[in-house]
Amino acid sequence: MTYIPALAHPVAVFDAGLGSFDLVRRLRAAYPTQDIIYLADRASFPYGAKSVPDLLHSVARACQTLVVHGASAIVLASNAPSVTVLDELRPRFGIPIFGITPPIRAGLDLLGEDSFLAIAGARVMVESTALRALISAEAGPDAARVVSV
Repeated sequence: MTYIPALAHPVAVFDAGLGSFDLVRRLRAAYPTQDIIYLADRASFPYGAKSVPDLLHSVARACQTLVVHGASAIVLASNAPSVTVLDELRPRFGIPIFGITPPIRAGLDLLGEDSFLAIAGARVMVESTALRALISAEAGPDAARVVSV
């Protein structure tokens, strides 16, 4: 196990890869004294071929590791687990866990009324009932203009 020095209420940012490192940069800019733990879960990458239970197991294991290392909150900076397993994950830990989701309403608002919005992502997300529910909730009557691929 890698040694992590003592941190003061660190916030953890967790993703399957390095794509969310921009979030770390933005957190650092907004909160320059905040300790941040960054975890790129390369052992479980890619998420796309996983089932929802497998994804939940992988993400829960990573979150447990972050809690053991003192995370006071976790930002799950990946669309697939945020959409599909975040609600099941939150009650397992005694700290806040935040997720990110595709900006469906904002995307539709930027497009013309005759345009479509495509949400590209891991198969576990784009084929999920959770994404369909999110599209319905965010897009409302415009849900037919949202396509997941």
